[in-house]
Amino acid sequence: MSRQAYVKEKKTALRTFSYVMSSPNDFEAVYKGARKTIQEIENGFPDGNSLTFHLSESTPIMAAVWVLLSKTVNPADLIESSVPHEGVRTVNTPFEVTGIPAFVQQYKKPDAIPTPTTFSDIIFECSLM
Repeated sequence: MSRQAYVKEKKTALRTFSYVMSSPNDFEAVYKGARKTIQEIENGFPDGNSLTFHLSESTPIMAAVWVLLSKTVNPADLIESSVPHEGVRTVNTPFEVTGIPAFVQQYKKPDAIPTPTTFSDIIFECSLM
């Protein structure tokens, strides 16, 4: 399915955001830009709307941040696109994140899940783990 068809099918608004940062591979800068973007979106739409993060148009660090956010503080669908080969596809992640990564934790809400302090504190349900 093409990007235009995906947007039409989902009956969604498509918006792009741009931020100047020292490096597109700086986790903290990417995280702050992503959170700022999400807050702007959430402030502009009524409750009950869902988020979708597009992973294809980003650096590996940016994609990692979107995945972590989608699995922790901002639940969202993940998509990738390839024009003209595959079109838009949903990205399925075979895991759940129950701890909050350190760079996310410093910005998290006070009532969020605490980060495990040792490897043995990590709770997992994935059969691969």
